[in-house]
Amino acid sequence: GQAPPRVVAGREFGDDTNHRPQVAGSLYRLVEQAGRQLRRQSLAARRIGLVLEHTDGVRRVRQTSARPATANDFSLFTHARRVLALAWTRRVRLRRMTLVCDRLTYPPAQRLLFESERCIAEKHDRLVTAMDRIRDRFGSDALAMGRTLAA
Repeated sequence: GQAPPRVVAGREFGDDTNHRPQVAGSLYRLVEQAGRQLRRQSLAARRIGLVLEHTDGVRRVRQTSARPATANDFSLFTHARRVLALAWTRRVRLRRMTLVCDRLTYPPAQRLLFESERCIAEKHDRLVTAMDRIRDRFGSDALAMGRTLAA
């Protein structure tokens, strides 16, 4: 059978690392890549997973559900950070990190119930859309979030 659709973004560290700012920055870059792929396909992820590969060959896989489904970088990063905390429990350096967004669906049409949450979500959506337009026009390195500079 055919593999279920999913969006995957990975990063191999040149030098194995356990430097938290570098790992967090790299995770955000992966989220940006995956989020952009999802938005280009007009899809949203209902599950966010992370695969960590350590220097000693041990692999840790953890995942979480996203409700509602999302393709927004800020929301994806919130879920991805939670999964990173679940998966990264060893002191052994990391060699590779892979973000997997699956259980893909169309973005939810229903708006959030509470106005404060809705306003924040709408601002995040507008910001991510504007960032996508800039990157489409000037290249993916035209904008960088501060947290990715350590990556």
